[in-house]
Amino acid sequence: FTTTVRISTGHMVYPSTALLFSSGSVFEPELLAPASNWQQFAVNCAPTIPWLKIDAATGVLRMDTPNVRGGVVDVDDTYSGQDGGVCVVRAKRITGGVARDEHAQVVVIRPKPWS
Repeated sequence: FTTTVRISTGHMVYPSTALLFSSGSVFEPELLAPASNWQQFAVNCAPTIPWLKIDAATGVLRMDTPNVRGGVVDVDDTYSGQDGGVCVVRAKRITGGVARDEHAQVVVIRPKPWS
């Protein structure tokens, strides 16, 4: 039999739609156009995640202040101590002198191991 497979991709994606952060973690976007064609990377999360930082020139996401908590920190007992949120990374892709807005959506998680 015959089947059709559709694969969706974007001009900017991260290694996974769920990014698991621990000390020293960095996540670099995969860009369809050369890196020189991109600028003004920014990240917005709901809820706000104060420890998540983005390099505005490269789109690299990293954990800045590991001792700061933010994002989802308590949802019933199931997720107690987990830290994260849903984020959108935006950037401008320059093609033929025209700037186009691009975005990628990721879930950012910083688990707290049991002690």
